[in-house]
Amino acid sequence: MSKEGKKKKDSRPDFLRRLKQGRECVSGTDGSKPAVCEVFPLRDYWLLLFFSNGEIRLYDCAWVLKLSSMEKLNKKGFLKKAQVDNGTVKWNKSIALQADELYGNSTPLTDNEGKLLQLL
Repeated sequence: MSKEGKKKKDSRPDFLRRLKQGRECVSGTDGSKPAVCEVFPLRDYWLLLFFSNGEIRLYDCAWVLKLSSMEKLNKKGFLKKAQVDNGTVKWNKSIALQADELYGNSTPLTDNEGKLLQLL
C-alpha cells in the first residue's frame, strides 16, 4: 500500500476528534438547566461535559461511587461507557445522572460563550 493510501492516525485526544464531528444537542431537559451535549470520561472519576449553552464543565463522580445504586461505576472501564441520552448522562437503563445535577455541581471551565475561564 502506498503512503497516500494509508490512513493517517489522528493523535488528538478522543474528545477533540468527537467534537470535530459536530453533534446536535437538545436545548434543555426541562428548561431549568442546560442539557448535556457531549460527555467524555476522564481519569479519577471525572467527566468532561459540554452543555447546550456552550459551557464546558468538569464533574467529579467520586461521591456517586458511595451510592449503592451507582456501585457499578467502580468496575474497571464502566465509567468510560458514559453516553448522552436526551440531555442527561447515562451508563445503562438504571444508572444515569440528570442535567440539573451535572450542571449544578460541576466546575465551569468556560463561560457560556465558550471563552476559557482563568481557574487559578
